[in-house]
Parts: sequence; structure tokens; C-alpha cells
Amino acid sequence: MTTPREAADGFGDAYNAHDLAKMRDYLRPDVLFVVPDAGELKGPDQVLGYMKAYFDAFPDAKLEPVASYDVGHTTIDEWIFRGTHTGPLVLPNGETIAPTGRRVSVPGIDIETFDDEGLLLGDRAYFDQLDFLIQLGLMPQD
Repeated sequence: MTTPREAADGFGDAYNAHDLAKMRDYLRPDVLFVVPDAGELKGPDQVLGYMKAYFDAFPDAKLEPVASYDVGHTTIDEWIFRGTHTGPLVLPNGETIAPTGRRVSVPGIDIETFDDEGLLLGDRAYFDQLDFLIQLGLMPQD
């Protein structure tokens, strides 16, 4: 049996490798992600589609771990998203942000819940969208 921490770390490693197939291995069919820029993502296809949009826009995207905490079937991971915006970023509403060439470094956190088999049941992610847009040069800093 995979522990929640082992699963969270495995999913994070697959994310940093941009390995969507491996990421799918950690997801339950009824997985629910809640993210600030897209709301609720239901099921592996929506979750992985969201991840792919970021991988396409930030081909060097990585999550740098900062701290992690475990409580039963729940893991809490603090991280810094780093990447260079060299591809178009397709937003959940269908709009596209053209590549800016800018490098971003945005802190965030994931609160993940796993089932008894170590599959991801739910994830609530938090990051500062305004800071992200400022770093891309799309919002004024004042």
C-alpha cells in the first residue's frame, strides 16, 4: 500500500517530469481539484488538461518543494512554481495569453486527500494569481 506521502511525492515527481501518464496513475476516476484560476476540475481528463496547459506555456515548469506536512490521509505541500512563459497559456475561459518570455516564481500550497490505496481523491491548491500576472507583466505593480 502506498502511503499518502509517498503518493504526494510521486505525483510531484511526475509533475516535475511533465509526465501526464504517470500523473494519471495517482488519480482516482472521481478526483476533484479546486484551483484559483479554473475552479473545480473533475476527473483525470480535466485535471491533466489543466496541467498540460501550464506545461505547454511553461516548458521548464517545476514545483520546488518548500515544506510538507502529513495528517492521516491528508498531505499539505508548500511549493514555489518556477517557469519561463515561452508558449501560449490557454485559460479556462478559452482566452489565450501570448508568450511573454518572462520568468515567474510564485509560491503556493496544495492540500491533498488520498484514499486507502494511495490514490488522489481531492486537491485544493492556492496561489496568488495577481502576483502571477504581475510577474508576467500583465498587471501594473502599483
